[in-house]
Amino acid sequence: MTERSTPVISLISAVYDVADYLPAFLSSLDAQGDLGGWVEVLLVSDGSPDASERIIEDWIASTSVDARLLRKENGGAGSARNHGLEHASGRWVSFPDPDDVLAPGYLRHLLKAADRAERDAVGIVAAKVEQFSDDPSAARDDHLLGYRYRGRRRVVDLDANPTYFHTHVPSGLYRRSVIVERDIRFDPRLRVAFDDATFAAEYALALEAPSMLVVPEATYRYRRRADGSSLVGTMWSKPAKYTEIPRHGYLRLLEARDPAPLWLQSLVMYDLEWFFVEYLDPASPNRRIDGATAAEFLDVLDRVLARIDIDLLAAFPLHRLAEDVRVALSTRKTGSLPWNDGRVRLAADGATARISCYAASVDEAVQVTVDARSITPIAERRTPIEFYGEAFCARIDLEVPLGGTVVVRCGVDRVLPLTLEPSGRSLGASISPWALEDALAADAPLSRVQHAWAMVPRPAKRMVRPALSLVRSVRAAARGGARR
Repeated sequence: MTERSTPVISLISAVYDVADYLPAFLSSLDAQGDLGGWVEVLLVSDGSPDASERIIEDWIASTSVDARLLRKENGGAGSARNHGLEHASGRWVSFPDPDDVLAPGYLRHLLKAADRAERDAVGIVAAKVEQFSDDPSAARDDHLLGYRYRGRRRVVDLDANPTYFHTHVPSGLYRRSVIVERDIRFDPRLRVAFDDATFAAEYALALEAPSMLVVPEATYRYRRRADGSSLVGTMWSKPAKYTEIPRHGYLRLLEARDPAPLWLQSLVMYDLEWFFVEYLDPASPNRRIDGATAAEFLDVLDRVLARIDIDLLAAFPLHRLAEDVRVALSTRKTGSLPWNDGRVRLAADGATARISCYAASVDEAVQVTVDARSITPIAERRTPIEFYGEAFCARIDLEVPLGGTVVVRCGVDRVLPLTLEPSGRSLGASISPWALEDALAADAPLSRVQHAWAMVPRPAKRMVRPALSLVRSVRAAARGGARR
């Protein structure tokens, strides 16, 4: 790199009530070494009431880092970042949070990456994120999306790789020229969360061919506050999480382009799913939101799901969603079960089987036949799958005898794609994508488990590109049958 007359990178940090964490962040900036004027740091006090401004002033007086303190009235992190953008002069901008830490060499890696991105006409640079609680040196590489940063530095086409979206603006670089030309700003209405993702998505939509340079060697260390005092730690108890984010975040982004690109749908789904994953925890605050807030959330949810590809819901690969969540969202979108689904587990004695299937409601008729004769299951339980005060669908658990060929029918004409034949003959199952649990074990080639198989619909294959997968219980049952 050669000397530049203007900075290559502007770091913009929104500062509010972080006096306890600022020293570690500022020390990590000092530890980056001599950056030769290639990086400027803009620390924007958002009316911070604590000692943050004094700490910054003392640091600026002693550091060699090109840094400035900007002040404004309190308006939220987004408004502080927008204020910083008005004063930035770098060709690229990033927005590190002042309670986090930059690993040694972080900025030098990003400077080299920015040079390559400019040569290759890439619009986004993304660094790896590690998480820590108290000790930055004990940061863990266990982020759900961390798999994207294993391997070498590379350029990724978002349209061809829709799970490679980048929503964490503290660890990203963005071209300031694009931000200025398209007037992209943080939405001040999104003060609880998702302001990062909305900014990053609007920026990517502004690129003619969105691509991202992945930089695994640049490590950003994200602090999960042990006391839970961060916005992320408190957001589930705030009504705006359920109203402002779905309306001004998810829906506004999806409506920006029709149809929304798959990478944008994946981005929205990745964030949206947490509303339901969290709800599965009986102690979660989202089970205690008031009825009006829940009703508004569900109303906007329906409009959001209307713009999500049903195949994406069926095979979303970024999170091992509980089956109940995936089926519930698919049913909510279509008004009926879009695919048949079934799971089977044989009892230890091999005389009975436990079958789980889904229905549009707890009242849906289920018929079980053995050798074409209608039977009453040994046991039957119907459980409504409820979220935010409404039943989305139902799960039906049956126990049936294995004295012949068992066929399960749900509703008037929906035959569950699950047929059991008695021990010693064969066991076959066709299972929808959301029921697939593990890749086929290396020591169990398909020929070994030929009586248990899984089919993935063609549209889902383009999302997950899976090898054949099997539900553990079906695979185990098939192996048992083969041994006999």
